[in-house]
Amino acid sequence: MIVPQHISRKAFYSAQFLLVGSAAAFYYCYYVLSFLLFCLYSTTMLHWNKVMRISFIKVADIAMAFTVMMHISFVDSMHFAPGYRAIWASSVLVSSCAFIVNEIVFYYQLKRDGEREWVYLRSTYTHMFFLHAVPPLTCWYCVHMSNAYNNICLL
Repeated sequence: MIVPQHISRKAFYSAQFLLVGSAAAFYYCYYVLSFLLFCLYSTTMLHWNKVMRISFIKVADIAMAFTVMMHISFVDSMHFAPGYRAIWASSVLVSSCAFIVNEIVFYYQLKRDGEREWVYLRSTYTHMFFLHAVPPLTCWYCVHMSNAYNNICLL
């Protein structure tokens, strides 16, 4: 196990953004996105229950996250109102960079630092914010504002 469970389980709280995002996507008739976000929520909950360096569920979680990001970027964002696609793209760029930097810093600090508890907490909270909160909230904002702009019928 790479992150102790008493720390990794904190990600259960931020993973709820994915579930809320799934419900919001359904409400706004983005049914494929709703399904994908629910699948991502499921793999995320399984992964953060017991974080391993390499495991099938970690690979599945990363693959689902990538699939959701690509689906929104290349399919759903086509329905966003002008300007909101750029907001989404900026969010993806920031979240992707944060993920890469967080992983590099995490492994570097684990080798160098004696205070592992702090490294685990910093890495987990960074991940929670930039990957569990920012993308779903940005997506919801873009969908909501685009719906108001495009006057799309809801359920």
